[in-house]
Amino acid sequence: MVGAMNIGFLSPSLSRVLGGIFEIERDLALALDALPDTRVTAYGLMDHETANDAPAWRHIPCHVGAIRGVRAFGYSPQLRAIMARADEDILHLHSLWTYTSVLALAWKQRTGRPYVTTANGMLEPWALNNSVLKKRAAALFYERRALRALGCLHVNTVSELESARAFGLQGPFCIIPNGVALPGPVSMDKAPTVVRSIRAAGGQIMLQLGRLHPKKNIAAAIEAFAQVAPAHPNWHFVIAGWGDDGYRKALEQQAQNSQVASRIHFAGPVFGEEKAATLAAANAFILASHSEGFPMAILEAFANALPVIMTRHCNLHSGFDIGAAIDVGPKAHEIARGMADMLAASDQDRRAMGAKGRGLVEQRFSWNHVAQDMRAVYAWLLGGGSPPASVVS
Repeated sequence: MVGAMNIGFLSPSLSRVLGGIFEIERDLALALDALPDTRVTAYGLMDHETANDAPAWRHIPCHVGAIRGVRAFGYSPQLRAIMARADEDILHLHSLWTYTSVLALAWKQRTGRPYVTTANGMLEPWALNNSVLKKRAAALFYERRALRALGCLHVNTVSELESARAFGLQGPFCIIPNGVALPGPVSMDKAPTVVRSIRAAGGQIMLQLGRLHPKKNIAAAIEAFAQVAPAHPNWHFVIAGWGDDGYRKALEQQAQNSQVASRIHFAGPVFGEEKAATLAAANAFILASHSEGFPMAILEAFANALPVIMTRHCNLHSGFDIGAAIDVGPKAHEIARGMADMLAASDQDRRAMGAKGRGLVEQRFSWNHVAQDMRAVYAWLLGGGSPPASVVS
């Protein structure tokens, strides 16, 4: 029987630099720490947003180390020294393919204690084929050893489980979805200027929110909007997020070359109150990704009662099952069909879709429930006995 529990979270970043994973790891840490006899300490690599996002961790102790050399790998003698003193009961790693995998393996070898790794979509076929040579090298030199040594691989969906098995992993696995916080009161004054201007003019907003990356398939979404928008002059496509400058500029150029350039807007990165206000101002949401683990952006859209357009690669099929989302393929003409249906729907029908999504997250995706399920996995790894219901071999 496991009583009090000290948990270490290890990540390549404890800031917004990690995108949605940052919010997942932080919110899970806070939910776990709120449980009786449970304490969380976070460890990570330092980046240019670490200090800005430190308050988001509230009372969770955070320890970071500076990177030496290539940022993408994250080699850090300073974090290595910090982890050499880490004495938690169990460690939870929130990423693959970086130096933190090496550190997690070293921690286990030193302490003899188990660790859990969250896949976060990083074993999905599209993700594995992105920077494939680097990942093959990483797998050869450290990642496969780290994955074989862990106590349990945390996946969000059955699709992720199948991808992990296809990679050659044999388990055990735990299938536990991410959670999402329900939004509170929001001030529209916090929304980006472009969003406030659209709403002030009586326009409606199709929102894409998150990292600007090829896997998000934003170019196809822009092409699709350009096809359907002429028939719906009141609609605007707002793309809020951050990413590689070259990729962002290519998307902006594509938008400028379209016949609806004046209704495609790049709002830049949004966080905190600005992000909450952007979601609250939107009328519909889209994520037509090629690959995802379990996207927080969709959960946040559902939590804000937004009707959603998404691909099956988003791995939230329950949204389709209850009628909260429109199912589209990743090609522009497939996305365009879904957009046309969404834009042609009545406000009442869109609100009904959004209400179904809101109900879904209220029933199944609270952080308290997720934290309890995860703590049960930790307790099983530390104390033995029968595995919890989330664990499969």
